Amino acid sequence: MNRLCLSVALLLALPVLSAAQGGGGGGRGPGGGGDQDEPRFDTSTVATYTGVVTALSSKTGKRGAPRSRLTLRTSGGDMLIHIGPTAFLDARSFHPSVGDRLTVIGSRVKEDDGTEMVIVRQITRGKTVLIMRSEDGRPLWDEKYKGH
Repeated sequence: MNRLCLSVALLLALPVLSAAQGGGGGGRGPGGGGDQDEPRFDTSTVATYTGVVTALSSKTGKRGAPRSRLTLRTSGGDMLIHIGPTAFLDARSFHPSVGDRLTVIGSRVKEDDGTEMVIVRQITRGKTVLIMRSEDGRPLWDEKYKGH
């Protein structure tokens, strides 16, 4: 009887333990990306980058939601900047353009193919500040922006 109770208790606790281990960051622990195919936000690499937008692009996340990206020309060279879900930016009427001067606070990471990029925590254009992630890198967008 005690073994049965223990087994039932463990089965009931597994979903809670799994959620706690995931840390709310898309199932990837603190600083996790929204999709499993995105690099993980690394708080140890957070820095501030300022420059001018030279190109806009997007990448479709694993769940099918488009993610906005741009190329930022800084004093140290061009950097790929991963902003986040395009729908989240649309909902906040934040649309960077080529030629915009931006300040980005984010985590410099490498994609699986070795491409370096910065995952945005905060992005500033003029007096407009958009916060995409918490200090520890957790995405601030709702589940509805993650795709299907």
